Amino acid sequence: MSVTSSEGVVELILSSAGRTESLKQKAYRTIRQAIVNSDLKPNTQLSEARLAEQLGMSRTPIREALKQLEEEGLIRIVPRHGAFVTDISAEDIIQIYQVREALECYAIQFILEHSDISELDDLAADFEQSFHWIENGETDRINDADIRLHRYIARLSRNDLLVKLVNQLLNQIIRLRLMTPGVEGRLQQQAEEHLLIVNALKRGDVEEARQALQRHLRNVRATFLQIRLGLDGVVDGVLQNFGC
Repeated sequence: MSVTSSEGVVELILSSAGRTESLKQKAYRTIRQAIVNSDLKPNTQLSEARLAEQLGMSRTPIREALKQLEEEGLIRIVPRHGAFVTDISAEDIIQIYQVREALECYAIQFILEHSDISELDDLAADFEQSFHWIENGETDRINDADIRLHRYIARLSRNDLLVKLVNQLLNQIIRLRLMTPGVEGRLQQQAEEHLLIVNALKRGDVEEARQALQRHLRNVRATFLQIRLGLDGVVDGVLQNFGC
């Protein structure tokens, strides 16, 4: 009977764990991308067996990936019924923007310590170009620049957990745009707001940048809510219920 050394056992366990983690991450990235891109619509039921077959792996990494996606709010797992892609309600929109405002307005104060002016110059050029993009209907490029700016602001904090949370919220915003027709009508105002934020950051005016960021986030929140709910009075009532 052959005997495996303790070193060999440890090596075998670590190798197996590495493969499991790799499969879990592959499953997580693939399913998350399908949800964020709205290929998997809200309330779609996710079958572990079918996902495992489609991705060519066992159900264990699929199950682990689904647990991670549940923690990020992209799916909900209902005992004895399965996993479902979540919708984004009016209450969800308010909560997402409350947390974004708190995190990003905190992060922006570190611009003087951790600034990357070259990236700001690139962002400013993009937002100046965005008025041309609007005329040509190139909304994807505008939205990409928007996401880059908010990720840049999060990185100013040098706080890995804050960056992770902001990125999770931005994934929800990407979904929300795809789920909310008509939001493109605010693109020009959005581009102007972005320029105010970037130019204030370039000048090192932290307070002006913070105020511009706060106004921008609240305006976008109001736009999403109005499109979702339809009436200003209803939107105002919902915001008041949340103390906004």
